[in-house]
Amino acid sequence: MQTSTITVDSPEIEEPEDILSTSLGILYNYAAISFTVAGSTFTYTYAGDTASHTNVVGGEAGRTVDLKTSPRSITLRLHTPDTLPRNWGLHVSSVWASSLVLADHISCLGLEALVRSRWCSLSESAFDVLELGAGAGLPGLLIAKCLERISTSKSTTSVPNSSDQRNPLWRVTLSDYPDDLLIENLRANVRENGFMINELCTSGASNSTHDSNSQGRVRVVPYAWGDDIPPALLSSGSPSKDEGYDLIIAADTLWNAGLHEAFLYTLQRLLRRAPHARVHLVAGLHTGRLTLRMFLNLVHFKSELNVLEVEEWEVSGERAKRAWEERLDEDTAERRRWIVWIVLGWNRGVID
Repeated sequence: MQTSTITVDSPEIEEPEDILSTSLGILYNYAAISFTVAGSTFTYTYAGDTASHTNVVGGEAGRTVDLKTSPRSITLRLHTPDTLPRNWGLHVSSVWASSLVLADHISCLGLEALVRSRWCSLSESAFDVLELGAGAGLPGLLIAKCLERISTSKSTTSVPNSSDQRNPLWRVTLSDYPDDLLIENLRANVRENGFMINELCTSGASNSTHDSNSQGRVRVVPYAWGDDIPPALLSSGSPSKDEGYDLIIAADTLWNAGLHEAFLYTLQRLLRRAPHARVHLVAGLHTGRLTLRMFLNLVHFKSELNVLEVEEWEVSGERAKRAWEERLDEDTAERRRWIVWIVLGWNRGVID
């Protein structure tokens, strides 16, 4: 059940297609798949959710922490990006329903269990999170706020095996296509929500000497999937044995089948090769099931990753769940009511 609240301040002049898009719910009883247009301001308040999830960390199943136990809500103010005309095909000028579902159910990522697993390991590096195709940055910035809360709690401020207290305990990287307007808007959203971008870290230098407060723990890195990985996108800022992100998230990044191989390459290159490392992909069904099936097949037959979970979540209402199936007889209105939540992890042989 959705417990967040959202408000949208739209620009005074809207394009005809934007007006039609926002009217589909009234005209045809279609569930909304996007909530903003370019130039609008999106205010999101997270008040916790009651969803639970069993996450396997280090071979043991543990229930996720419900962040609702904190009396403080989290409010984010986001400006919806635009792009240069040549990049309009990216369709980033909106906050999509899949992004909202991911944010509403951020506790399903099992952040605290993942953080504890990472901090209790022999490594002294930060717990690293990456959002690909970040757009306005809603899920990634909400994760940053949640990690800020977790890291300052009494139960997690003591980090075993850490000899360098200057190292940040966590870091969130937001990445999207290298379009100047898109990336600058994403950086503005980071600053708007109380985080200072560490420019040295963004350019590729290590952030290990930055002080241990929240500033400098969020960074923005432009990247086109499938290209050579730039040093700035490597979690430590430079190649190392312990390279990679503990958690990678992405919302509505699977609609273009032509980018699946490049996207999968990026996931395999950037996910930390560890038992606890996870990829969470939330994808809308409004573009059809075949595209998602093609990606799942690509993962199964041509990657070292394993599909751990695939579930369908209702976009609105009580957020019902159901198993992933082909459902060949569904119409457009029915498809728009659902998103697919995919969880990936390494095949056992890769990390043994």
